[in-house]
Amino acid sequence: MPVRCALIAIIFGVLISPAAANAPVSSPLPSWVEPVVAPPADESDAAKAENGVYYLLFDTQVRIEKDFYTHYSRIVRKVTDRAGLEEAGRLDFEFDPTEDEFSIHTVRVFRDGVTVAEIDASAFKVIQRETELDDGITDGDLTAVAELPDIRVGDIIDYEVSWLFRSQIWPGEFFSNFSTQWSVPLGRLHWKALTSIEKPLTVRRRGDAPALEARNTAEGLVYELSLDKPEIVRGEDAVPETFATWGEISVSTLKDWRSVVETLMPVYDPQARLSPELAARIVPSAGSPEDRITRAVRYVQDEIRYVADESGVGSHRPRDPATVVMRGWGDCKDKALLLVAILREMGVQSDVALTDNDEGRALPQMAPSPFSFDHAIAIIFHNGEHYWIDATNTHQGGVFPAIAAPAYGFGLPVRKDVTDLWPIETKSADSPEFKISEGFDFAARNTDGISLAVKSEFHGRRADGIRQTLATESRDSLSKKYLDYYGGLYDGIVPVADLAVSDDRDKNIIIIDEKYRLPSSAFTDELKSEFPIQADAIRNAVASFTLAARRAPISLPYPFHAQHIVSLKNTGVTMSKIDGSSVKKPEFEFSRVAMPERDSIWISWTLKTLASEIPVGRIDDYRALTKEMDDWNIVSYNLDGSSAADLSPLEIASIVALAAAILTAAFALFAGITARADDLATIDRSVLYPVGTRKFLILGAATLGLYFFFWMYRCWRNIRGEEEREINPLFRAFFGVFFFYPLFDEIRRRLPEGARPATALGAVLAASFLVLSITGSAASRIANDPGWGQAAIGLSDAVIFLLALPLVIWVNRLNRDNPDVIAEHSRWKTRTFALLAFGLSLWLLVIVGAFTPAEPA
Repeated sequence: MPVRCALIAIIFGVLISPAAANAPVSSPLPSWVEPVVAPPADESDAAKAENGVYYLLFDTQVRIEKDFYTHYSRIVRKVTDRAGLEEAGRLDFEFDPTEDEFSIHTVRVFRDGVTVAEIDASAFKVIQRETELDDGITDGDLTAVAELPDIRVGDIIDYEVSWLFRSQIWPGEFFSNFSTQWSVPLGRLHWKALTSIEKPLTVRRRGDAPALEARNTAEGLVYELSLDKPEIVRGEDAVPETFATWGEISVSTLKDWRSVVETLMPVYDPQARLSPELAARIVPSAGSPEDRITRAVRYVQDEIRYVADESGVGSHRPRDPATVVMRGWGDCKDKALLLVAILREMGVQSDVALTDNDEGRALPQMAPSPFSFDHAIAIIFHNGEHYWIDATNTHQGGVFPAIAAPAYGFGLPVRKDVTDLWPIETKSADSPEFKISEGFDFAARNTDGISLAVKSEFHGRRADGIRQTLATESRDSLSKKYLDYYGGLYDGIVPVADLAVSDDRDKNIIIIDEKYRLPSSAFTDELKSEFPIQADAIRNAVASFTLAARRAPISLPYPFHAQHIVSLKNTGVTMSKIDGSSVKKPEFEFSRVAMPERDSIWISWTLKTLASEIPVGRIDDYRALTKEMDDWNIVSYNLDGSSAADLSPLEIASIVALAAAILTAAFALFAGITARADDLATIDRSVLYPVGTRKFLILGAATLGLYFFFWMYRCWRNIRGEEEREINPLFRAFFGVFFFYPLFDEIRRRLPEGARPATALGAVLAASFLVLSITGSAASRIANDPGWGQAAIGLSDAVIFLLALPLVIWVNRLNRDNPDVIAEHSRWKTRTFALLAFGLSLWLLVIVGAFTPAEPA
């Protein structure tokens, strides 16, 4: 039994004898404390209480003296339900035995308006609980604990205690913050501080916190706030640290951040140096300055383990670098100062800087105080720039200065020229820092099964994070997690190779390769009909929650730039398209790109954040982002159908139109060959190639202008026949835009002297023909939609042939003496109808192209 009790004491805290542990004492209420009346219980508020406890009064009063201050606290609470008996029936108070004097003034239990119990300091036992021991942190604080006897539902517990603080580093200084709104009902909130005229408080308010009342009294300056029934504010998800959900007031006896630096300068000795012997052992001496800095950073990060002894002054004063090296361990400030000392030995200017790794972005909103920080890092000055290094960030990669800065928002360098907080600059990388590619190959779906190759690439700060994971988690454990994920999507999937990890620490790139196979027996009908792919690497980065009546901005992962790619190859079916998407807002960029090709498809999701939060006024932007992600995060494909079943109506129309165009073109060619003898009979009797203007206009429009080039070809062929010239009619027709004016000149030369058009007119017609042809092609390239671009070409070709109409009229004038030839060429023959059908097929292709959605690019 004694052994068991000893083990419990070790696990849950060490029991300290009252005499040895500065046990709390019973003392009368300080005379300067102003009595505050606890309001009666409000039954409607009591019904809103949580965990069975309803708070009636929360009273804090502080008196600041020259070398110390006293913090008085009174709390009155009522048990409203059985669930509150444990919480309300236990009192526990923490204190630092090296700097605090903890006193108990009154502890009373009321039942139906009558005092049923009173206890004093003798009822408390003192234990030492190290709640962060698993994280390597000890603080030496003690806890006074008492269990109240016979607590029942309906009882009211009323206690008054105080702490007298004598700081060894900041004697007489006072720093505090408190909330002015609660998430549960509170009857009355009272806060008061009394200080001297020479030491006024600097006050900062956050959120909806009201102003403190400040007034001069005979005793000094008084700051006070009293609120009855403070507003109940419910917490929200994904709230950035810059937003105070519950109104908050912070106060400090220091007036600005310069004053904070001045108080810290003696603590973080800027003259700290290593002994020659120690410097010779740990200071890198060879290589470029950047290489030496990198080796110094990695030495402190990786070879000095993190252990935080924050007892007494150890909570704020760093230990001597030599002591840290000798022990081989230290906390954040110890490691930061050690790194600074090593760098100074190398001639590199550097300093310790303080920050907060949880609420660093909110530091400018707080009253200036050394207690605003919970973390120490280093700042390095090199080649006119400054760089932030977290000496506790183990396994960090990159070669200085390409080492990722910690995303803590703001820091305060401890150096004499610093007067304010400095921003810690971070931004999302230009290229994805996390990229996962999943490739499915269905080529052997009916035999060996479906293969899946997964490649995950981590760069920069994402590589730092996964490197820490790889250092703490075994490959087997990580492989199992990955297999469990894919097994949840594709039941029966098995790994076919061990997890392969490649780590280039200097470039800070880690690549993890996975290979799986889904056996053909596991490729069930259900999976064939709905084969899922999903972009969890992107979707899981952004939280989903109810946005109705939201008060707070929305926190975004920042910096963040990731891409998730999925490809399906050799599926055996035509892959249907999914719409692309691109959303750009001041705070984020999201895109989805899909590229299908017959029985394969490649889909990419990319998210890049540009800020750490979205203002509450633009909640709709976030709602649109999450909806877009939810709608397309999971895409299911039917891989059990024929290709035709996957074709859209427009795609089917395209195939039909193309087939019709090919068939009619072949028929027109056949008809043209059979009619060649008839053509030869009329060549010698016609001048060039006369044709009726009606036929020319109808066929020109129907064939998108192609009939004009056919007409040019016939004209040049007749010219070659009648003059036996060495010309190529087909070549001149194909490049008709350049032979427009030469044909005009041939026609003009054959016309009678008085009927010849001016050469300038021919030049204008030829130039217009050339310009409009180029313009139509350019319009197709400029158009955002390829379908409408093709339509632009078709429409321009269908119109510009009209510029050739004067040439047709002049050729017909040359054949006035051969009306039978004009009639013959103007007659609608079988091949004419075939050409008309061919042209209409081309028009159908143009229309289908214009209305078919463009494939994402």
